[in-house]
Amino acid sequence: AAWALVDIWLNLRHDAHSSYAPKVHEISAFEQQK
Repeated sequence: AAWALVDIWLNLRHDAHSSYAPKVHEISAFEQQK
């Protein structure tokens, strides 16, 4: 299940025009703060 989420996350991340793009950038920034 984790890999499926990663695949979805990567797909959204590469789709810069997706409505999810801003949220993905927020997640990326949050991950880098750890």
